Amino acid sequence: MNRPCRLLAALLAAMFLTACETRRADDYALDEIEAEMTLSFDEDSRVKARVRLRPEGEAGVYLMLDEKDAIELRVGGKLAPMEEESLLGMVAYEARIDRVRAESLAEVSLRREIDGLETVSAVYLPAPVAYLMASSDEVSRAEPLTLWWDLPARALDNLTLRVTGACIYDYQRALSPTDRTVTIEANELVEVAWENPAAAMPGCEITATIEGSRAGLLDPAFGGGNITAYSETSIALVSTR
Repeated sequence: MNRPCRLLAALLAAMFLTACETRRADDYALDEIEAEMTLSFDEDSRVKARVRLRPEGEAGVYLMLDEKDAIELRVGGKLAPMEEESLLGMVAYEARIDRVRAESLAEVSLRREIDGLETVSAVYLPAPVAYLMASSDEVSRAEPLTLWWDLPARALDNLTLRVTGACIYDYQRALSPTDRTVTIEANELVEVAWENPAAAMPGCEITATIEGSRAGLLDPAFGGGNITAYSETSIALVSTR
């Protein structure tokens, strides 16, 4: 088994041995709950939202809403109830809305039955960077690779470059939110070390992604947390030795 597969197997085994704890959200006041709200806006004009609730300051514990509570995603006049998803005790609430515009205001609302309180957290969906191009469609890892793009009209808070592929280790770099180009220097993309040389992949398709993000306003009734929206643009390239 090659090194990446061994690491993945070890990670999955650890996950199954360390399931998270789930508790009732009704046992906590709103100001004792941390809310983590993540929204992603893609190139197909779809927005996906995920909300996780935790007791303030407690790691590995997730809160489950009462069936009478209502948590919803609203964008551009469209409304979608958020459905509960759970994996190994990690409870999340998710929804998707199609055909929405970049820079639309997205709102996540929560109404609790136990105390009648309602929260509304909001963020403007960032437009993806446009016209992402590379210095070459096929590039040796021993040579620099330069990417260019156009920024959206409305400012971003953060910009991140990610490069992934079967023959390289994942690469990530934080950029300035005003950057319009980046160069990956020679040998910064590192080939995966294979135990069996015969199974090595000297070249493969890689994906370069520019991700932008923008922070929103979390309802102050929560004890902590954040609401953040992301958008991304990707380009497929071929990486060789």
